[in-house]
Amino acid sequence: MLSTKSKGKKVLKEKLQVTKEDAAKKTAAATKRKQEQRAREKAEKTELQKTEQELEAEINLLMRKFKYPVVVLNHLPSEIKDAVVANRHRMRTGKELKKRLEELYEVTKILSNWVFAHYPHEPKPTMMETTLLGHDECRSFGQKWLCEKALNMALSSHPLPALLGRVDDNIVSWPHLGEDETGTSLEAFQLHSQFSVMGDFNDVAKVIWGTYVNSTPQINIEIVDKIQDELVYFTVSYGPLKSKVLNLAGVFRLKHRIVITFTAIAYDERFPMIDGDARTHGFGWTILDEMGEGVTLCRQSQLLYTPVSKHRRLNLEQIGDLVHCQLRPGEPRENIIAKYQNMMETGNAMQRDLLIRPQFPIL
Repeated sequence: MLSTKSKGKKVLKEKLQVTKEDAAKKTAAATKRKQEQRAREKAEKTELQKTEQELEAEINLLMRKFKYPVVVLNHLPSEIKDAVVANRHRMRTGKELKKRLEELYEVTKILSNWVFAHYPHEPKPTMMETTLLGHDECRSFGQKWLCEKALNMALSSHPLPALLGRVDDNIVSWPHLGEDETGTSLEAFQLHSQFSVMGDFNDVAKVIWGTYVNSTPQINIEIVDKIQDELVYFTVSYGPLKSKVLNLAGVFRLKHRIVITFTAIAYDERFPMIDGDARTHGFGWTILDEMGEGVTLCRQSQLLYTPVSKHRRLNLEQIGDLVHCQLRPGEPRENIIAKYQNMMETGNAMQRDLLIRPQFPIL
């Protein structure tokens, strides 16, 4: 019994060993077959890519022969042969010259930037620092273009109607500063304001338009050109300023909105500046939105550039003299900017409180 039992265990162990060997052989055979399959696929892929490249090269060769047929010079008449050779020479020379020109152009760009950075230069005129011509047709075209330019900027700044609700009075302004040979300079002055009026927006527009074109005891206005009923060019003589201002204003009526634009002109051939004159120039607008129930929202924006003389822009001391602002001994010259800013904000508030709102009393 004991010997029979031990013999059975030995036979079972031999069977298990044979099974593991067979499994290892099968695994090795499967691995080899997989490797051979991958090698065949890789070889086929390489062969197909090689065939594709050969076919593409042959197609390109045929296309070049079709587009640019080879000219056999020896088969051409002498006159045509000479012309073909000369043309080829000109093409090669032209390509060389074009390449050289592009190289010189890049060098010019680099040197021009270096010169611009290291040498003083006169600032470029702003888009509103323009000259109105004396010719009637050119003058009329320029005036209309300037008004439409200001209108487009106004609509771009406020494309959507105003939101309904309470609107508080607000004035925000700030200077744009730079530097010149005397130090700090005033590049431009920007102002934005908003307020509401208890009146129909058409009536409010009529009142504001009247402040533009009608004289008052403090402001003398003279109409120069009446391009349309609501598009005029006029001069303004204002107490705080020593020189006349040339203004262009227009009214544009849209659905539930009226836009009043103004452009201050720097140079005009019919009003040439003389030595000692100075003018402000810039642009702005007033947008009147109908809020309903007899309420109008007024939003004003202005951008005024540095005043200019006959030959150049004014520095801070000259701006102070223009607006009757004299510095005390030891006072910083930058205070002129603050006083100029205060004058602009005060003028805007006075227009609102003394000229517009009193025309629409709250009953």
